[in-house]
Amino acid sequence: MIGFRLSKVLTQLAYPLAIAMLLLLVALALLSRGRARAARGWLAAGIALLWIASLPAVGFHVVDFLESRHAPVAPADAESAGAIVLLGGAISPPYPPLYWMDLNDAVDRIVHAARLQRAGKAPIIVVAGGGGPYIGGPQTPADAMGELLVEWGIPREALVLERRSRNTYENALYAKELLDERGITRVLVVTSASHMLRSLAIFRSLGLDAVPAATDYSALGRIDYGNPLIWIPDAGTLRGTSAALKEYLGIAVYWARGWIEWDEIWR
Repeated sequence: MIGFRLSKVLTQLAYPLAIAMLLLLVALALLSRGRARAARGWLAAGIALLWIASLPAVGFHVVDFLESRHAPVAPADAESAGAIVLLGGAISPPYPPLYWMDLNDAVDRIVHAARLQRAGKAPIIVVAGGGGPYIGGPQTPADAMGELLVEWGIPREALVLERRSRNTYENALYAKELLDERGITRVLVVTSASHMLRSLAIFRSLGLDAVPAATDYSALGRIDYGNPLIWIPDAGTLRGTSAALKEYLGIAVYWARGWIEWDEIWR
């Protein structure tokens, strides 16, 4: 549990905002010691990092590199498989006194999984998402996503809930156990487009025939150098750049830990 929490903290510290704040703190420390010239350098570095990471002209490229590797496919044209695996990350379970789930930007994952199932692309949806010590709500994400899918007309008997996982690797590992019980080896993996590269590598490294069913695109086709707005810093872009950097870091860490194979990452 400590290792899991530490990984979350280290990930947050690797974001441009956290690094920029650290650079600014160093600048303040240098100023307090009368080292103004050195402080100006650290200050400039912090501001430059925030500026660059917030520019859509930069951020869209960082995200697009991940998203463009898996083009969007309409549900009717998607391949068929034994199961759809819906990865968590789209919602936060309800916390008392709330009675409803909190949907976030990745809710497209749930919508896309429902569309694929309705299109007859797979008979079941494996909904992956455990609680994890950093969530602590009364429901697991898998339970909450399952409830939403049922509300949207997906039969409850078509859902298989995986409630143990705390990260993407465990999503795949524990989902595979449920798939093995049913003799399923071919799956449609539903997750955000920027998250698909790492997700597919994990499933394939575990021996599954994983087919991408990407959704939740945020940068694909949006790079327009003639639009002056892409040269103005934007808070939303900073968030997107940070999420993409998290993916690059995740790929490196998962490969270093032996969870994914290098040739599976870029296949």
